Amino acid sequence: MLLKDIDKNVDPCDDFYHYACGNYLKTAEPNIMRRFDNVIINKYKQLKAMLEEPATKGPRVFKMVKQLYRQCLDEAALDKQGLGDALKIFKKAGGWPVLEGKRWRAKKFQWAEAMITIQNLGLTGHKLFEIEVNVD
Repeated sequence: MLLKDIDKNVDPCDDFYHYACGNYLKTAEPNIMRRFDNVIINKYKQLKAMLEEPATKGPRVFKMVKQLYRQCLDEAALDKQGLGDALKIFKKAGGWPVLEGKRWRAKKFQWAEAMITIQNLGLTGHKLFEIEVNVD
């Protein structure tokens, strides 16, 4: 599969990237990722519009979700609350470099275990980082 991406008209010593990937764009389906991204973006926009509708309509669970959404956007209340809860979660997960500063010990930190701990604390929908392939 990868062999079809090689451009044999290019000397790998002159331009290895073009040699290894030169035919990729000729065979790749154009804009497939962009089309998928647009679908996701439109769904997020629809969800945002629904969450911003008045909380007086719909079932009780929808009202509660809309209320929670508004609380998450209330920056003044969040600033007043501070980072206490988040700091406790990171401490239970083994710390975090930016929070630990000079006390950070990278050799002791196991990121996979930290992610499991964070998920076990109920934050299954949250990501601290993500690895993915995108169109350049």
